[in-house]
Amino acid sequence: MFCYFITRGVEVLDADDDTVPSKPNRCHLEKLIYPTSEHDPFKIEDINSFQDDNYHSNSWLIKVTSNGRYIVAPTYDGKLFIFNLKTGKLTGMLHYHEGVEVRDVIFHPHKPLLFSCSDGK
Repeated sequence: MFCYFITRGVEVLDADDDTVPSKPNRCHLEKLIYPTSEHDPFKIEDINSFQDDNYHSNSWLIKVTSNGRYIVAPTYDGKLFIFNLKTGKLTGMLHYHEGVEVRDVIFHPHKPLLFSCSDGK
């Protein structure tokens, strides 16, 4: 048995004002493989990575989501990056929260809708 999950790291920032990423931020699709017997360990397999040069998300509080076809990864400056789950490529970018950190995104379970929220002004 196994399940899939998404991870996202926070980039390391260099510079006096903490604005220059030294490592690019990425989202990862991981496969968690359950033990087959009582003493076997869990195993984690890296399936795919999702990254774009303009994707910056330096917050532990930001959540990523997936609907099985896309991964949506919010940023600290108000953008939503949409990656194709199968190809790993950037499919689109939405700019609805100009200049404020997007904290959460979710897909509607039955309709083609995406909801997002930010810190607001």
